[in-house]
Amino acid sequence: MAIDIEIDSSGLVKKSAYTPSHSILVQQSGTGSPTALQVGNNTLVGRLSGGGSAINDLSATDVKTMLDIQISDVDNLQTSLDGKQPSGDYATNTALSSGLATKQPLIAPLMPYDYWYETRFQNTNNTQAHLAGFAISGGTSSAAVPILASNTLYPYGIFLRSATSVNGGFKFNTTLINSDFFGGVAKKFQTAIMWKTSFTGRTVRVGYHDSGTNADAIDGAYFEILDNVVNCKTSTNSVRTTVTMVTTLSIDEIYLFDIESNTDGTLITYKLINANTNVVIETATIDTNIPTLSTRGFAVALVATEATTTSSDICVIYYVGNGTVNGYNRQRN
Repeated sequence: MAIDIEIDSSGLVKKSAYTPSHSILVQQSGTGSPTALQVGNNTLVGRLSGGGSAINDLSATDVKTMLDIQISDVDNLQTSLDGKQPSGDYATNTALSSGLATKQPLIAPLMPYDYWYETRFQNTNNTQAHLAGFAISGGTSSAAVPILASNTLYPYGIFLRSATSVNGGFKFNTTLINSDFFGGVAKKFQTAIMWKTSFTGRTVRVGYHDSGTNADAIDGAYFEILDNVVNCKTSTNSVRTTVTMVTTLSIDEIYLFDIESNTDGTLITYKLINANTNVVIETATIDTNIPTLSTRGFAVALVATEATTTSSDICVIYYVGNGTVNGYNRQRN
């Protein structure tokens, strides 16, 4: 609001001939009695607290002092900044002039070789989309999932079962068992599995590997679940590195087993994830004995066996997905 007044030599207050243009009068509380008023065009005027007799045009610094506006006072500003730069970067780096201008897209552009395949197990067919199934020493797969094994988030699933032969079971793998190796592109694997009846005597290997029986893989990067203990492993020509997770598995819980490689195949990251909440339970990394030569090829594979001669349910498998990290991110994000 603009106030247009004039005080003559006798102290009489009257309307002046001055016509204000886009001016605002602001006076913050404080000591001192103002005796002069100067109003310029397109200005914000006032008197800072602490005294002084003149009300003048305010500088930008004066206005900031009076209003004391913080980032938190501006709706959604903090969220917008955090979405562009990691928290704190805009405060420590000249983000507005450099950081924000060079911020990369959250999802990288897809290349011709990027992909993501995902198979949801809805029946016991030996062919499941891009995977082929095979019995191990008489083992079977069963779609007779009891109601307690069902989950509205994971409505499908099949049991992998052993037979009356020692180390019998069932496996699924891509049909070319040794056609892949690490390096050149960041790879990703993920599967959802639950143990319904028991862990005892059961061995499950999932991920990238070339095993088709109870024997350990020769080449690959994979999870090996022995009973309820989770081992993260790499192997090159049977020379292996193993990292054992602290977390032990529980009956009736669905877990995601997630594996990612970096682009050049020098680091494998393993994540154990709660399948219902997508919360990462534990992470491990391995940077040794990673197969990066074409002569040390592997497949996407899931092998489940049981050590006794009693036909038993080993585990319930809900889905298997594999591809590139960029392919997964584009589909899921």
